[in-house]
Amino acid sequence: MPQLSRRAFASALPLSLMGGSLLAGGLIGGAPALATTQTAAKAPVSVTPLAQIRIGRFTVTALTDGYADMPYDYFPGRSADEVEKAAVAQFTARQSGVRFLFNQYLIEDGERRIL
Repeated sequence: MPQLSRRAFASALPLSLMGGSLLAGGLIGGAPALATTQTAAKAPVSVTPLAQIRIGRFTVTALTDGYADMPYDYFPGRSADEVEKAAVAQFTARQSGVRFLFNQYLIEDGERRIL
């Protein structure tokens, strides 16, 4: 199986699929887990097409696990007004602050599922 660095993987996905804020800092890494049962590898996956992307023989599915709204004054080095303007430009602005999405990625290669 070809090795794909986190940076190469992240740059292949649209920004909106990754939770979409320049302020958020990109992907949140997690420990990989591998589904090893044959039945799990053959079960059909039904997801919204916008949450999936094909990269070669791999299918990457974004699984949303919730969100948190961070106050605009939470970010050091920027004023609350600057952060709010950036959040509005990225469509992550809410009354309570900048919305951070928590996603995990399911990677399928036809034989295995990696979470």
